[in-house]
Amino acid sequence: MKLYEFKNIKIDLVLTEDIIPEDKLQEIIQSDDIIKLARKKTYEHLLRARRKSKELKTESRKKIARKMILMRERIRKNNKIKLDKEVNQSIKWVKDIQAIELVLMQDIMNKIHLSLTNALHSLDTSSRINWDDLLNEVVRETLSNNNIVGAIKITKNPDIKLDPGEA
Repeated sequence: MKLYEFKNIKIDLVLTEDIIPEDKLQEIIQSDDIIKLARKKTYEHLLRARRKSKELKTESRKKIARKMILMRERIRKNNKIKLDKEVNQSIKWVKDIQAIELVLMQDIMNKIHLSLTNALHSLDTSSRINWDDLLNEVVRETLSNNNIVGAIKITKNPDIKLDPGEA
């Protein structure tokens, strides 16, 4: 006697003993409760498997996202370090250039001072010369010959004696 027939599975009457009467077995088997329970358990198992799969996917995505965030921050940090190094190097170059310009200006001023001191010694008309304008003009001409651009104001230093006889 066949109880169920599925596509590939055939279940014959297994319980031949009279432990449970046959009419009771027929009643249990024919009721929808067994099928419902089996389906319910199967569906619950599938749902648990799907939830677990989703949880695993979510966790793996979170791990990947954390790794990506850390990698991006590491890249940003490395880029910032490189930029800071370049900025510091540029600042050093600017300071070096300014130091060179300062040395050149001091050299120019020393040469101007020497040439004016030598020129004043031979001139009797030194009181009629506007020394500020003359010095500014000489410095401006020297700067333009050396391609140095900038606004420079020369003022009189009372500590410098132009006439060697005054000292």
